[in-house]
Amino acid sequence: MSANIQRKKNEGVTLDKQNETKRKTSTNLDAEIEEKREQAKKLKTQVEQSLKDNYAIKQREDWQSPMFTGMARYLYATDEKMRYCVDAIADFARSGSGCSGGNHGSIFFDEEASAIKNFIASLAEIAATTVKNVAQWLVWVAKEIGKLTDMELHRADSEVGDIMDGKYDWRIEKLENHNGLTR
Repeated sequence: MSANIQRKKNEGVTLDKQNETKRKTSTNLDAEIEEKREQAKKLKTQVEQSLKDNYAIKQREDWQSPMFTGMARYLYATDEKMRYCVDAIADFARSGSGCSGGNHGSIFFDEEASAIKNFIASLAEIAATTVKNVAQWLVWVAKEIGKLTDMELHRADSEVGDIMDGKYDWRIEKLENHNGLTR
């Protein structure tokens, strides 16, 4: 009987080991399942956020472009200084690409550079933003009003950037000193 009891104990130990292995496997599988659930929750959240963002962008685009274009056209029509700057930018952009336009060559005229820089600086102060933002906006207005091509837009953006970076400052100062103007 003792051999039978020993065999039963051995079977019990073996069963206990098998149960422990199964418990460990089950615990590992439960942990993996929980990890996959967390990953799925994160992915679901990301998808929902992407859908919200996409919808928000679409909603903004639905009204922003026509509204900003309309506002730009209104300002262009009512503000003589802005009209002068926008026309100068559009004319400059077209002159270097074989289109109709002025005889600018590779730079703005001194008067135009001065007007553009002063307009951008004063509008940046009023709008409480950077001159770079206003410069980009003014070039965008010239693109919208002047119907500039991508190449013309690049040309205008680059040269207005040069005005704002100070590459025209010596010419502007010379013009203003000659005309008795002060900044």
